[in-house]
Amino acid sequence: MAKARERLQWLIEREDGRPNRYCERWQQLLDEGPEAVMRVLCDVGEEDQVLRTASPWVGIISAEERDQIVAEFQAWWRQRESAR
Repeated sequence: MAKARERLQWLIEREDGRPNRYCERWQQLLDEGPEAVMRVLCDVGEEDQVLRTASPWVGIISAEERDQIVAEFQAWWRQRESAR
């Protein structure tokens, strides 16, 4: 999460210090915590897909690492939901 925050700050600075709406949304998600971030990384909704194209995770994790993280999160989420 710390690396994503650093990358997000770099993206904002690259835009003359003015965050675009995608950077603002990623900032909100990072502030909300890992569950919020993982929902965006795993969901197939239109907003989630767009956010992934402007992701601060680019260059931090490989596609294989992302796939592994998503699979682990989905398994955790299913287990959590079935326990309810």
